Amino acid sequence: LLALALLLQAVEGMLPPVGLPGMKLGLANTAVLLALELWGLRPALVLMLCRQVLGSILTGKLLSVGFYLGLTGGLASILFMGLWLGCCGNRRDLLTTSILGAIAHNWGQLLAARFLVGHEAVIWYLPLLTLAAVPCGVLVAGLCRPLLGLFREKSIPFFRLDWKPVLLLGCVAVLSLGLPLAGVTGEAASTAVIKVNGEVVKTLSLKEEKTIPVRGEGHTYTVEVQSGQVRVREADCPDQVCARTGFISRPGQSIVCVPGHLVITVAGTDSGELDGMLP
Repeated sequence: LLALALLLQAVEGMLPPVGLPGMKLGLANTAVLLALELWGLRPALVLMLCRQVLGSILTGKLLSVGFYLGLTGGLASILFMGLWLGCCGNRRDLLTTSILGAIAHNWGQLLAARFLVGHEAVIWYLPLLTLAAVPCGVLVAGLCRPLLGLFREKSIPFFRLDWKPVLLLGCVAVLSLGLPLAGVTGEAASTAVIKVNGEVVKTLSLKEEKTIPVRGEGHTYTVEVQSGQVRVREADCPDQVCARTGFISRPGQSIVCVPGHLVITVAGTDSGELDGMLP
């Protein structure tokens, strides 16, 4: 299963970006889900740790930002799926387990990104990451089901209609939408605050059109203000999520680059600080 996980990770690395910027299918999680269903929490945890370390060594990304994001997401996914299987027992189904694991993986990565960037703005990615996790979870469950039949005779239902998974997924959806919107205000935007490593390095007026260079943690960005909006026009970071975010203009909206520890946040008229996030 470890060889399968490394192979799927390599295949996924060769695929072009799909869906949201920075979004990945999580094909390697098929092997982790198999180990969890076949042998339980501890073997699945060991497999995930080995896959993260060996995969990072093979791709030259050990101890990089991507390594810590993947490790945190993997830990969150394993623990959440293990807890779910412990609660449901024999009434579990493969699809719900996979979707919940994908959601927990993305939430874990978001938590790691929050720690690395040092800003609450990353919470705005929560609804998008939760939505993106659903089709990825379906894909992983679909790949896992035929493989599971090769290892044991008793099959696990692909989907079982029950109130528990429906209620849990509903709560997850409410949280993913409610948390980012909890502190949003309706005031007009006037400035954009640029932070690197949690420290303010520049405050831009959205009323003045300009283009400036900004130095992040190991990366350089070209920030542009145009027609009351701000964007990262160019960046030399590896994933280019910040540049593909485009223009932002409403108070509380942010552009986040995890590799460069950069956050650009639109602030309102009455304050130069972010007021559209949770405290």
